[in-house]
Amino acid sequence: MSVRSIVIIHERIAHWHRRLRPRFLSWDAELEWAETRSAADLSRRVLGIAHPVILVDAADWPAAALEAVGTARYRSPGASILVLDALDRAGFAPAAREVGATEVISGAVRVSEIFAILVRWTEVARVRTAGAGWSAPRPQIPEPWEDPTAFATRWFEGLRWSGL
Repeated sequence: MSVRSIVIIHERIAHWHRRLRPRFLSWDAELEWAETRSAADLSRRVLGIAHPVILVDAADWPAAALEAVGTARYRSPGASILVLDALDRAGFAPAAREVGATEVISGAVRVSEIFAILVRWTEVARVRTAGAGWSAPRPQIPEPWEDPTAFATRWFEGLRWSGL
């Protein structure tokens, strides 16, 4: 039995998702794929996963991107996190590395370069997960557009467990 991997794309709009998902699915149809928009969504997706591969696009929201990286690193210490800073902001790369980014790429980048990095990291994640001997079974979480009640259900579940 092969070890399944997950690639999570964390971005505000589906820029990288649209470009990378078809490539990944043609490379490996068994690959689990997720897309998140908030640090809370990312936190839920990585919880219990031994070695997720995560792409965070800083775009025009660098503070939120840093929060997402820190949250992902805290929830999943074995994560491989690639952060993209297309605007090449001064001081952003060191800050992203400090909160937990594995690699930061600043400036313009080709889709093929990002795909190559994520494929390599996905293969390494499979080996590391198999060696670690664990990764919690992941419940199927529907995307918000697949199940309109999913967001409200998750929100109410969060309130129940937070004690409110």
